Amino acid sequence: MTTLAKFDFKQGFNRESTQYAEEGKWYDGNRVRFRSGKPENMRGYTKKVAASDTAVLPIVSGKFDGSARALLAWRDDENIRRALFATPDKVYEYNGGNVFDITPLVTTVELTSIFGTSVGSTRVCCSDGSHGAKKGDYVYFTSASVTIGSNILLNNKVFPITSIVNTNVFTFDASVTAAATSITSGRAKINYYLPTGTSVQTQGLGYGAGSFNAATPTSVGISKITATGSNALVTISCASAHGGAANDFIVFQNTSIDSIAATVGGNLNLTKPAAGGPQFSIVSVNGTQVIVSAATNASASGDVTSGFNMTALI
Repeated sequence: MTTLAKFDFKQGFNRESTQYAEEGKWYDGNRVRFRSGKPENMRGYTKKVAASDTAVLPIVSGKFDGSARALLAWRDDENIRRALFATPDKVYEYNGGNVFDITPLVTTVELTSIFGTSVGSTRVCCSDGSHGAKKGDYVYFTSASVTIGSNILLNNKVFPITSIVNTNVFTFDASVTAAATSITSGRAKINYYLPTGTSVQTQGLGYGAGSFNAATPTSVGISKITATGSNALVTISCASAHGGAANDFIVFQNTSIDSIAATVGGNLNLTKPAAGGPQFSIVSVNGTQVIVSAATNASASGDVTSGFNMTALI
């Protein structure tokens, strides 16, 4: 005869010992929570991004760009659930079952004869004088009614910039192979998204680390480095205007992985921690010269005018 027995397990998972020693307790589980002492399935999750690539902007389809870092959820005055989150690339809102791209636009220009394509390639060149964009930034094309490369349509599409040719030209991947070569063709309204950030923490950037809303560092070449014996101050003569000021940060980087930066003052390599590097706080500036304080005094006086093997980021 079958006898029914009541098992009264304690709530929560107990893994302080073996599963045999934890008699009368729950030992393992996945996506389970306890309500009134009883286990309950958390019911997993639902993908909230539109599954079809036919979704029309600003509705996001497939996946969002970047890694979400923060989420703000609330109910509006009509009791509708909303959520706002951001990535290093864009800003998004969850609303009514869809994810919307709400990244601010910072600049809009309308130009003609700006696109170039090469047959058999997905690469598209776009000309915009002094565009100010960088690799990884996003551009949104509207009013682009002309087909470029015989078969590429850009209207109402967003593309990440894949390379910067110069201050007047950038490129992007259209994901469609051009059927013909074209030069200075097409017209469009170019909407530049808010510049992208970085997904990796960088010293010297961010609130509290420097000026509020610190910009991307400017890379400048070096023409001379001067050190004075028994003195920690080092003068760096930049090859061009640097835009730095006292208390800004300057970071010295090797020009390549296998390069060795020059030693100045007999013992100071500004890319090494022993000299206080690679990051310094600027003591003062004088024209294109930047003065920093090393972690130790120079053992000798001297100048370095070549073979630097490093650049400065200010």
